[in-house]
Amino acid sequence: MKIKWSKDALEDWSEIEFYILKYFTYAEFNNFVDMFERIIDNITTQTVVYKKYKNSEFNIANISKQTSLIYFKNDTELMILRLINHFQDDDKKDIKRKRD
Repeated sequence: MKIKWSKDALEDWSEIEFYILKYFTYAEFNNFVDMFERIIDNITTQTVVYKKYKNSEFNIANISKQTSLIYFKNDTELMILRLINHFQDDDKKDIKRKRD
């Protein structure tokens, strides 16, 4: 399955990486990456379907207590739309379909 990232999701990833490495350790960043990769693996290789995001065509998967992945999946691709920090990112919670 092809995995694509929206521009917003790439920016979100960069912000998360910067934050974790600034305030925590490299080991904790690696732990976050491992959790993210497990979610991606569940979505792409398993029959796991996470709950719908706000009655939209998108799904949301919790990566950690603080961070969730919003995505769209069809038979051939997974589109990562956003990574949301539940404690900070109210401006990111209205997602429109962006196919960058």
